[in-house]
Amino acid sequence: MAAGLKLDDAVNRRLVEAVYGKFREDKRARRPSSFKDIRELFWENVVVKFGQSAVDEDYRSLFDFSVTEAMRREFAVEDETAQRRGDRPEGEDSHPRRMREIVDRASRQSEPFLTLNNPDADGTPIKFWTIHPTVKSDINNDTLYQDMFIVRPGDNPIEKPEFSPYELICVNLRVNLELRHLAKLNIGSGETDSIHERAEGRLADAYNGMVTKMIAARRGAGPGSEFTPHVDKTWHLPGVLPEIFMELDAKISGDSAAAFVIAMLHGLLRRDFEYSEPQVRFTTRGRGMRGAMEEVIGQSHDPWQMYKDFSRNTPVVHAAKEFWDFTISRNADSLTEHSSYRHLTDPANIIELFKLVGNRADEPENRDDAAIACLQAWMGLLQSLAAAQKPTLTPRGHRMEMQKLVDDLGPSLLEALRAEEYGPEMERIFDRVYSTAYDNVFAQ
Repeated sequence: MAAGLKLDDAVNRRLVEAVYGKFREDKRARRPSSFKDIRELFWENVVVKFGQSAVDEDYRSLFDFSVTEAMRREFAVEDETAQRRGDRPEGEDSHPRRMREIVDRASRQSEPFLTLNNPDADGTPIKFWTIHPTVKSDINNDTLYQDMFIVRPGDNPIEKPEFSPYELICVNLRVNLELRHLAKLNIGSGETDSIHERAEGRLADAYNGMVTKMIAARRGAGPGSEFTPHVDKTWHLPGVLPEIFMELDAKISGDSAAAFVIAMLHGLLRRDFEYSEPQVRFTTRGRGMRGAMEEVIGQSHDPWQMYKDFSRNTPVVHAAKEFWDFTISRNADSLTEHSSYRHLTDPANIIELFKLVGNRADEPENRDDAAIACLQAWMGLLQSLAAAQKPTLTPRGHRMEMQKLVDDLGPSLLEALRAEEYGPEMERIFDRVYSTAYDNVFAQ
């Protein structure tokens, strides 16, 4: 476009001065001058400073058009190229569609660099477009303008003359996000038989791997880990920090309650004394299983404090669950002859779970919730035992078997509690806690 332009004296003078200055600089530095340096000086002084300025000032009318007009001209070139190839050009009727495609592409490229579990529902999208008034006037179609820049709630085209007519800038935000929305932190569904189940996120997988090694190191059952994913080495333990996912909180609470019931009813928690001081010891030794564990977990015989000390001790929770898996894998001639059946159906054992609600002056609601969770876990353990010993029954049959056992034990439990002489008020609390747990499990 600038071919044939004559260099004026000022440009020639600037070029000569640059070459001479470069020669003197090389001379002082005692280095040879190269043609490459001369080419760079020519490019800077002639092409960039002179040529670009000449085009910008003398030929501006040839390219001074908005981004909208630029798109139309590009479409015309594409159609002309297609026609020369012998293809059918799309024509002017396709311009609105092609404009929307370009705007949609810019919108997608401006998305935040976050992978969400549910992009259509997680957080609130807010999008801003910078629109020069010329751009809107060149579109000359209000419906097309709306289709291009207001696709969904939260899209905001801002029209101001301060914006450049030669570009479209999209600022794409996602607000009201929570950590649980991030796919990298997703805990996964635990299922592997369906492509529709969410996989565990990469960061969640790495975190769980580190915590697993820490637990193994604590139990002495593996090589362990020298690093913690947290600032403090106890922050991975249940109840120390709030979980990102509420369902994980519920799962951890349920697992802890089930493990406590297993340990309590099977005699894995021993109330001892050392130098006249109370001590609670967890042990799976002497049960015939590999990887047995023994550890002092607390210094209080109060059932509520025992529950809290137990629930915060992840290695002990895991060890109790491993003991349960080992125990129910042992076959017996009948359900009632299995070693765990006596532990799970002895009223004197089960009322230990009710004692969690004993002191009403200290965290009464938390105590009630823990007792309800433990009673629900106890019913679940009865069903698991029935499933292991009666594999020919359907899941519904296992549930019915468990409900029959619970219904038969109900009167015996209340009688055993009355024998402890807690008084009418506590008996009403026991009945409410038991009824709540029963309804939670069996209500349709």
